[in-house]
Amino acid sequence: MSHLEWFEAQGWITEANVQEFMDSTIRGIFLPARHALFFYKGMGFFFDAAVVKEASRWAEELMSALALDRHVEIYAGPPDAVIHGTQYRQERLGTIESVTAERPSRESSEALPAADPHRLEDGVIQGRVAQLLPKREGHFVFESGHHGQVWLDLELLLLHPERVQPLAEALADRLRGHQVAVVCGPLVEGAFVGLMVASSLRLPFAYSQPVRDHRAAGLFTVSYPIPKPLEPELQGKRVAIVNDVINAGSAVRGTLGALKQCGAQPVAIGTLAVYGHAAGELAATHGVALETLASFPSRIWEPGACPLCAKGVPFDA
Repeated sequence: MSHLEWFEAQGWITEANVQEFMDSTIRGIFLPARHALFFYKGMGFFFDAAVVKEASRWAEELMSALALDRHVEIYAGPPDAVIHGTQYRQERLGTIESVTAERPSRESSEALPAADPHRLEDGVIQGRVAQLLPKREGHFVFESGHHGQVWLDLELLLLHPERVQPLAEALADRLRGHQVAVVCGPLVEGAFVGLMVASSLRLPFAYSQPVRDHRAAGLFTVSYPIPKPLEPELQGKRVAIVNDVINAGSAVRGTLGALKQCGAQPVAIGTLAVYGHAAGELAATHGVALETLASFPSRIWEPGACPLCAKGVPFDA
């Protein structure tokens, strides 16, 4: 039984309040085989400062209630870093013994001003990203050739750049640990976000541009070559591909291939949001890290397997 099913059986949630309940409730799970406790919240298994604080506060009481020893490890985030192909952030807080010992000093410092008052917490980020994505539902054909029910009018994403800038800085923070030398963004909107991230990281910026092969049939008929003058600047460099949103992954897939062709070393994919599982699967296939600020459910189908086509649902423009 999943968390949602259990909460529903207990009468704690209804269809009307499920999102609010899941986003505000901290959940935990103990895995004996891993000798570890995991704390997270939300539909997207995120964690923020509130989760970290509660995990530390409850560590000693959980040890007593569950008869755990002091060496059980405490994590913020879900037990698996990759769930259904989507990668989630996970952070080790320490053992029950160490986080319990740190609590007095941590609590005494809570009255001090934050080091960065503009830094966004994960829970805030998920909601902020959702607000910025102009979503429509219907029957659509994506650039990759797949069919789906959710369309994002991403031309509107950067209409007010100041709203996206804090998210680009948060994404830059996620990418700092990958020792990136260059940021590369696929045109159109992905390159705009990539440029913001490169500026935040003070790194060189490159881009790829879409070229459709009108003679090709099937899926992924759009390639994303790197402009020739930029290729020498990328050769041998560790590159992060930064996109706006990844659904089927056409732009990122094409950019990965183009970077490898010119001798670059893609090491990470960064994006404001992923829809569905394709981004995680693409990152795993190419052996690169995936850093995303938000994750949303989505389903896409190959044209021959589209249930909307089978029902005769017309395409939306």
